[in-house]
Amino acid sequence: MIDVHIYGLIKKKFDPNASLGDNMIIKLNHHDGLLLQDVFKELDLSQEDCGDCFVNGKVIKRDENPEIKDNSRVAIFSEGMYLLCGGQHLKGHGFITRSAPKDYDYFHLSSGE
Repeated sequence: MIDVHIYGLIKKKFDPNASLGDNMIIKLNHHDGLLLQDVFKELDLSQEDCGDCFVNGKVIKRDENPEIKDNSRVAIFSEGMYLLCGGQHLKGHGFITRSAPKDYDYFHLSSGE
């Protein structure tokens, strides 16, 4: 079994009523040879839906497709959700390669303004 933690706007794909602050964990069955792209496929997520991804606390570069071991924790963040503080360090080393879309309004997402 693996735990997939979902953060940001992609939570709405799984629960339209989810609040951005809600904790969302999806449990998936593990099988030998399970790759990160398999997790995306099982959750019906494209890589473009996702921003940063972590496997057991390790940031995964966009061109990596690591094998996911049993009892792993996978964290998937929405596009545009970049790390605070240490995120600038990661961006400087090429782990974060895309800019957040200019039309995101993080301050009014929940109120519909």
